[in-house]
Amino acid sequence: MNPIFSCRYITQELEHFKLTDITFALEAGCILGVISKNGSGKTTLLRTLMGMPSTQGDAEIAGYSLRKDEKEYKKRMAYVLNESPFLMNVNAVTNGRLFGRYYDSFNLERYKELLERYGILEHPEKLQSVRQGKKNIQAMNRLSQGQQIRQQLAFALSYDAL
Repeated sequence: MNPIFSCRYITQELEHFKLTDITFALEAGCILGVISKNGSGKTTLLRTLMGMPSTQGDAEIAGYSLRKDEKEYKKRMAYVLNESPFLMNVNAVTNGRLFGRYYDSFNLERYKELLERYGILEHPEKLQSVRQGKKNIQAMNRLSQGQQIRQQLAFALSYDAL
C-alpha cells in the first residue's frame, strides 16, 4: 500500500484532554469518516491534522510532513468546517482572491464557477460592475450556514488538494 495520506502516533495533550497514538493511512480515492461520542477527540484530531501543533507524532500528505514541510503539507490539505474560517465582512469572491494566493494551484475562475453552481453567485462574469448589496456579492456574514459551507467546498475544490 502506498498511502496518499498517513497519520502516525499523533498524540495531543490539552489541559483536560489527551488524544493518544492515533495511526492510520489512506490510499488515493478513499474517504475517511470520524465518528465517535461527544468529547472523544474528533475535533481535536482534525485540528491537529490541519496544523495545530501536536505533542508527538506526524502526518503526511503525498510525502510532505506536517512537522517538516508544513507549508507544502497545508497546500494539499482541504477541509470544510461548521464555522467558516474566511473573512465574514467581505464577499466570497474577495475571500477567494485573498486566500487563493496562498495556494500555487488556486484557480479563481474555477472557484467562481463553483460558487455559481452552488448558488452563491448568480452571474460571476458581472462582478466587476455590480454594487455592494446585490444578492450575488453578499458579504459572507449575510450567507446562511449552508451557503458558507458550500463556499468552503468551492474553495477546497479550486486548488490541487489531495
